[in-house]
Amino acid sequence: MRRLEEQILTEKYRRIEGKLTFSVRLAELSVAPGEAAEGAFTIFASQEEIPAQGYVLTKDERMECKTEWFNGVQEKIVYRFCADGLQEGDSLQGQFLIVSDYGEYTLPWKVTVRREAAAGIAGKVSTLAGFTELARTDCKTAVQFFYSKPFAEICKKEGEKTWLLYRGLSAGYYNSSNVETFLEENGCKQALTFTAAKPEIQVKDVQETVREELQILKNGWGPVSLKVQTEDDFLFLEKNRIGEDDFLGNLCRLPVYISEEKLHDGKNFGTVTVSWSRGSFLVGVTATRRKTGLSAETEKKSRQKKYTIRLTELYLRLRAKQIDLADWQEKVRECVEELAVLDRKSIVPKLFSAQLLLTENKTEEAGWMLKQLRPMLEGESPAVVSYYLYLTTLYDKREEYVKRAAARVEEIYTRYPEEWRIAWLMLFLSHEINRSTYRKWQFLQEQFQKGCVSPLLYQEAVLLLNADPALLTGLDPIVRRVLVYGARKGLLNENLCGQAAELACREKYFEPVLFEILERSWEKKQSPAILQAICSLLIKGNKCEQKWHVWYERGVENKLRVTRLYEYYLLSTDLSRDVEPPKSVLLYFAYQCNLDWEYAAWLYSCVERCKTKDPELYITYKPELDHFLLDCLNKGRINRHLSWLYRENLPALALDKTQGETITSLLGSTEVVLNRKECRKLIVVHRRLKGEETYWLQDGKVCVSVYDPEDLLFTEDEEQNRRLVTVDRKELLSFQDAVSAWGMEALREWGTESIAFLLEAEKRKLSELDQIAVWTKLCTNRQLEDVYGQELRCRLAVWLSEQEKNKELNAFLRTVSKEQIAEKDRLCMARLMILHGFYDKAYEWLAGQCFCKLEPAELMRLCSRLLAKESHLEEKRLMLLCAQAALNGKYDDRILQYLADAYEGSCSELEVLLQAAKNFEIDIWKINRKLLVQLLFTGQDVTERMDLLRDYISAGGSPELEEAFLYRCAYANVILKQPIHRYMVQMILRLCRWGAKVSRLCKIAALQYYAKNKGMLEEKNRGQVAKIIRELFEENCLLPVLQQFADLVPEVWEILDKTFVVYEGEPEKQLVLNYRRVEGELAEAQYHEMELPCVCDGIYAAGFILFPGERLQYYITVSERPEKILENGMLLAQEEAAEAMQGRYAWLYEMAQAQLLQEDLSAQKERTQNYLYTAFCAKRLFGMLK
Repeated sequence: MRRLEEQILTEKYRRIEGKLTFSVRLAELSVAPGEAAEGAFTIFASQEEIPAQGYVLTKDERMECKTEWFNGVQEKIVYRFCADGLQEGDSLQGQFLIVSDYGEYTLPWKVTVRREAAAGIAGKVSTLAGFTELARTDCKTAVQFFYSKPFAEICKKEGEKTWLLYRGLSAGYYNSSNVETFLEENGCKQALTFTAAKPEIQVKDVQETVREELQILKNGWGPVSLKVQTEDDFLFLEKNRIGEDDFLGNLCRLPVYISEEKLHDGKNFGTVTVSWSRGSFLVGVTATRRKTGLSAETEKKSRQKKYTIRLTELYLRLRAKQIDLADWQEKVRECVEELAVLDRKSIVPKLFSAQLLLTENKTEEAGWMLKQLRPMLEGESPAVVSYYLYLTTLYDKREEYVKRAAARVEEIYTRYPEEWRIAWLMLFLSHEINRSTYRKWQFLQEQFQKGCVSPLLYQEAVLLLNADPALLTGLDPIVRRVLVYGARKGLLNENLCGQAAELACREKYFEPVLFEILERSWEKKQSPAILQAICSLLIKGNKCEQKWHVWYERGVENKLRVTRLYEYYLLSTDLSRDVEPPKSVLLYFAYQCNLDWEYAAWLYSCVERCKTKDPELYITYKPELDHFLLDCLNKGRINRHLSWLYRENLPALALDKTQGETITSLLGSTEVVLNRKECRKLIVVHRRLKGEETYWLQDGKVCVSVYDPEDLLFTEDEEQNRRLVTVDRKELLSFQDAVSAWGMEALREWGTESIAFLLEAEKRKLSELDQIAVWTKLCTNRQLEDVYGQELRCRLAVWLSEQEKNKELNAFLRTVSKEQIAEKDRLCMARLMILHGFYDKAYEWLAGQCFCKLEPAELMRLCSRLLAKESHLEEKRLMLLCAQAALNGKYDDRILQYLADAYEGSCSELEVLLQAAKNFEIDIWKINRKLLVQLLFTGQDVTERMDLLRDYISAGGSPELEEAFLYRCAYANVILKQPIHRYMVQMILRLCRWGAKVSRLCKIAALQYYAKNKGMLEEKNRGQVAKIIRELFEENCLLPVLQQFADLVPEVWEILDKTFVVYEGEPEKQLVLNYRRVEGELAEAQYHEMELPCVCDGIYAAGFILFPGERLQYYITVSERPEKILENGMLLAQEEAAEAMQGRYAWLYEMAQAQLLQEDLSAQKERTQNYLYTAFCAKRLFGMLK
């Protein structure tokens, strides 16, 4: 301000017609968080010959103008902004105020806190859409950027759901699958899938190793990681892992090799499995191999084998009485005929035909055929010879022949004991074997021990056991094979099944074969003995899976007396089903229950549901039930059955503090059931808590803590790939249920340290006492997620204020730190601090904030208290706060006095503050002086601001500033032709009377005022006006206005005969007047030159004597540039001045005018006589003495 005063007082004012322009319309600056940055803009003055002077102000404490003063036609203004406390993406706006001699201007500015670019990305990604495009074009870079802090900030700004999703999927290190999941769950892309171009690869007639292609189609975009594998020996893969580089476009061609050496004849079937983190598919491979030159023989053997098997099956069915004889004969005949055609030389089909004839009672034909076949036995196998002998016994049934044939077969068997076919024939021929069933059973066991697996012997063994079940004394491996064969074929009769069940009960271990035998036996005959054997066997095998429950349930229903049957009944129960078990089960566990806690909880929940139906049973269970519940509670266990039992039973028990704390810690427990077998862990990301919680899945089920519907659940596999879980959740122990069971008072007492209780209670509408306790405790918990914790603290403060809990609010405001409140809420907290007397703390919190968002009354309260304590008086922030309040109509005497003494702003703002200060009757001298100086400096019109001058003078203002103000008003009057205030004229006369230094321009302005208002010239001022005129005469300052005062100052008569050329321009320039006289149509040939004198600041004047009819043609130039004409015109004689004059000039003027007007000659003669007489008298009376 001092510099402005010096500028005004040391320089003569000149009006500047131009204006300032700026290099930018908006001063923009980008700054990094927490750093400072500089920017600049340029000021241009439109008048090249008149440099602009002034300074720049701003109303933001973060913004600082480094250029304190500018002076020039083109000046660079440097500014600096400090971004302490601002976050990435923040944006602030404000204005620069430019105070200059060209006037006042405002230039808006905008500062943006830029986002820090991640390494390698150079700040190109600032939105989720940009990240999606980056992931599509450069997956590797996108994965790296995903795990960076800048991308975390992007997710925060995208919304709470996106931020939670990012928190859950950004665990670990550089997992591209999790990045894919993030994009898919946000709807940025479709899931990447893969399919096979061909579902099956078929290769025929493989002669050597063959190379085929497995074509994989990619649908979508994203990181590719495929696993390819096969378990077939004849298939070989070129690689087991496929990545992005293996795809050409959307197609990957993977070589698959088929090894001919490892193929068997015919069709070979294999599969190739292609899997990725989201799915898999199978591609079938069929390879066919044929041996050259052996195809016909192979086909023949294959058909012979086929019909032989067919004959065996038909025989077995006949022996099992599953087919009648006629049907059997017809089908056997077809098979025998085919076999005969395949090998016409073979004796075997002919023997089959002979046996068929015997079954048809065609004995003679059969006998004839057997006789014809006898020579063909030479060279045949022992089995064929034995079979022939067996057929002859069917033809010749004489006892002695049968004995000889049997003896012959026994002899052959002795030589070939491993031949099971002969042994099978022995069953029908040997008298020794058929002597008893026991001997026959022993013979069959011997065959099985030798490795015989023929169904013919197995069936004979089954039929034998059916006939005599007592033969079954144990369940050794041979017996099991026999029984399982009979069970599968449905051959076991009821007695044999019973015997097998009895023996099975004696077994010590579970055997799948035994269970299959018993299960098939049960299907045939639902006997309690068989059921008991099944249950006993399952219990011995510790079979607790739900698929076995049906057997235990049948055992309970049949009231079987099997050890631990009831325990296994419960252990195999589906705990998700709320079914009522039989009463026998409930009675069994009434006095002692050693079950695992989950099954015991299910059992006790069933008892609880039967409480009204069977109260005696409930009373019996009650002691054990209470003991069980307290034990589970102490161990922190919970599931859906326990939660219900807790609510129904624990409120009646006296719980200690530890148990009560456990109750509160279980609030929000939620049961989750999944079907993903590959997942081992479940991750919970809480909206309101830091970090994440990890739970291990057991049988796809787990109990987790979920405190908000927005909390997200993720599964994680062995490779740390995570998937979002969207299954239904079942809340086990809700807050409302707990309040209903135990009451809020008890829960509040127990839950002071429980994060589960505090989070659940925070969402509810509680009593004032409970609300304060819960929110206050929660706000100090370090587990809270930062954003939520900041939000909660602000909500607590606002709620305490609304409820008028001043004591609690004061305690909170006293301890809360700036970092605990979000940036967007700090202004709200500062408002509360102001209202509750924390003025210094509120002042600190307002650093860098937008004050306009606070109510003016709040700002007034803050500023007034700080001023009263004389705190922060020298800081810019306090000045801005006071100005914000006062300019919006809220102030007191302290604020106004502070602003009146030191505030710098625009003239309009200073006027508002000045008027308010006047109303409060405080000292306004400084602000008045400041406003006067700024008005004068910026070239604003001050002719109507006499009130400012009066106030300034009345307060003892300096005469220098008073003179500058008067000079500015005089300039407006004389140069700009604006009216002048009478008070100003009086001030000029008063200063002249006091002998003060008064400029010529002020004197001229006073004379012009009285020249127009002669009636306003008071007698007391006439002498002073005359003095001013004489001083101007002495200073050779001759102007037309002086001619109006000829009656007051005689010296004026000297210039009454003159007509003046007056030019108003820039002072301190040497001007040249070029003129010539013009009379009628005649004009002087040459222009005369003369220096045009400057009689006053920028006023140039010269007088000429002109008579009517005479004109003065002129133009004005600058001596340095004569070619530039500043003004030109034609000057006529002044009629007004002539009329006011008396004497010879007046007579001459009238004579010239009369002649010009061609008036009457008599009148001209009279004027001529008067002129001559006057000239004679003057010469005689006033001549020079010799």
